Amino acid sequence: MGYSHHADVDHENVTIETAQLASTGQMQKFPFFARLPTYLNLDRADFWQQVVFLNFVPTAIGDASRRYAWASREMHERGFERLKRMIATHRPTHIFVVTPKPDADHYAPFRIRDLGPYSAQRFDAAGRPVKILDASVEGHRTRITILPHPQAARTNQMRAAFSHALSG
Repeated sequence: MGYSHHADVDHENVTIETAQLASTGQMQKFPFFARLPTYLNLDRADFWQQVVFLNFVPTAIGDASRRYAWASREMHERGFERLKRMIATHRPTHIFVVTPKPDADHYAPFRIRDLGPYSAQRFDAAGRPVKILDASVEGHRTRITILPHPQAARTNQMRAAFSHALSG
């Protein structure tokens, strides 16, 4: 799960279309999509067949000039409700949130804590904090792990962080 996307023209299927482009290799110029499969040592096609991708914010944050902006409270509320629906529908075992500030407490507006307690604040192989939340939605338990954004970490660090999160 990413935080948001930016677009000059936004519509309800923009994230779906972006993930489809990423799965076919058409988004390789965007490091975020190109690097994710490598962290799990999967090729692009295998990776995108095994994951559900979404951005927490359900609509564009704005155009490219606002790509790092925080969403409004209303966008956060809609994102939280969508996240709960996604968990209830797809029943994931793990959710990975990738963010530029995994050690900061920027998730209060997301209300992710409402899904359950943080089981631990562990450290990845590089010694960075990794927040792990044991969440429950409609009786389904999933582990939400907050990790560094691909722009803020090296490939070997991200591989170690994903491996660490999946092993616990």
